[in-house]
Amino acid sequence: MERSVVCVEEESRLKWNDFFIRQPYTPFLESWEWGEIQKKEGRRVKRLAVIEGDAMVAAAHVIIHELPLGYSYLYIPHGPVLARTDTPQEDARFFSNTYWKDLLKESIRVTQKLRPLFVRVEPKRTGVDLLMGGDEDGQRYRVASRSLQPRVTRIIDLTATEEELLRRMKPKTRYNIKLAERHGVTVREGNWEKDLDTFFTVLSETARRSRFSIFPREHYRHIGEELGGTGLASLFIAEYQTTTLAAIIVVFFGDTATYLHGGSSECGRPLQASHLIQWRAIKEAKARGKRFYDLWGVAPQGEKGHAWQGITRFKEGFGGRLVEWIGAFDYPLHPLLYRMYRLATNARRLWR
Repeated sequence: MERSVVCVEEESRLKWNDFFIRQPYTPFLESWEWGEIQKKEGRRVKRLAVIEGDAMVAAAHVIIHELPLGYSYLYIPHGPVLARTDTPQEDARFFSNTYWKDLLKESIRVTQKLRPLFVRVEPKRTGVDLLMGGDEDGQRYRVASRSLQPRVTRIIDLTATEEELLRRMKPKTRYNIKLAERHGVTVREGNWEKDLDTFFTVLSETARRSRFSIFPREHYRHIGEELGGTGLASLFIAEYQTTTLAAIIVVFFGDTATYLHGGSSECGRPLQASHLIQWRAIKEAKARGKRFYDLWGVAPQGEKGHAWQGITRFKEGFGGRLVEWIGAFDYPLHPLLYRMYRLATNARRLWR
């Protein structure tokens, strides 16, 4: 059967999303809308697909990140994505898969003028011990210095009834949800244009209190314009009377809803608004027919003192199962320059 690699253009936008929607644990970072967000934030994007016959069988968002001295690196978030097969051997030899080799070769060719040093991939797969085998190309990959997306997460199975979902939560979480309801806390779906400033204020307060970094306000506006504007993301606001207590962004793409960003005000903590707003989002995901609710990032098991310990305890209260993706891997295109890049980035982290 004839096979080719093509650059996907605007007129095939629906076909692009349809391919990803049909994959399990649907990666919203490969959605057309996420690529548009990257463009608005100054990055160049290439959308590549392998076509076999009339069918799309593999695809990848290639996002170009600029480096000093005119170099760059290519990043594929939660990808590349290969159409799932019933053949375990194909899944196990991911980095040696023929479709992926085709995508890799074409991604290098179409970005040659941008002088890429390496290709960084971060597929939504498990079983790293299986993936590193295969032919010489498969063994050329190097574990990246860091993963750009959360490597460990908790995922809730939404095929259960609401009553069963509540039973699977920790007793304290169930109690806090009911407590917020008794106190009169309400949750509504926000308006992106009117409520974005409210969301950003709450998120900024949380970031200062918990000492974590956030994106500039414009990033969340872009999420609202692209994902919110197409119904793929919602902004939820928890309130007591006229006071905002918590706000979160949830993405709905394919079979998965993902809790992407959120925060709570200090005054909202005694009223347990953060628990109620998550429960409202979980119910909304179930109502939309989603199969999974991804809590998007927890501390790895056994890592005491991890910066995410607090949020991990909060997320554990909602149940679900722990999932560990393989993380990010680099495919060096210029081995010597790549080693120099790794040494420089490691040195910068030591000096911070």
